[in-house]
Amino acid sequence: MHEINEKEIILVEKFKKLLQEAPGMLECQKDLDKFAEEVSKTLYNLLIEILVYSIEKLDDKIKESEEVKENWRNIKRDYRTILMPHAVVVYKRRYYQHKQTGEYSYLVDKFLGIDSYQRLSQHYEEKIRSLFKVHKSFAGVLKELARASNPLK
Repeated sequence: MHEINEKEIILVEKFKKLLQEAPGMLECQKDLDKFAEEVSKTLYNLLIEILVYSIEKLDDKIKESEEVKENWRNIKRDYRTILMPHAVVVYKRRYYQHKQTGEYSYLVDKFLGIDSYQRLSQHYEEKIRSLFKVHKSFAGVLKELARASNPLK
């Protein structure tokens, strides 16, 4: 059975706190739309924390795998920033060197299909490409992205 760690406890507590405070928030707001917007923002921030936590846990799992222990040398840990719709996700991951070939790699990025210099999530990249088919100008695409990045307004 999985033992819950400190970070998981914090995430669960944040969700429980939202559930406990939600009725009072609604009563104070007296406006269902504003209440929904406030709850959505809180949940989205929690989602980002869960994404970062999950990526970093996967990085830990990769580090502990026998294949990695035998064939790769852990060099350092670096931050990575990925832009996603409505969010910027910043996480830490390990940089490795292959013991035989000398190849360098961020194995968690490789596992997730994130290219070396990729700064946009695959979904966000596809969304931007599709917007260029609709809007013929860069300004039109930026305007649409700005509108889409704040869906609650």
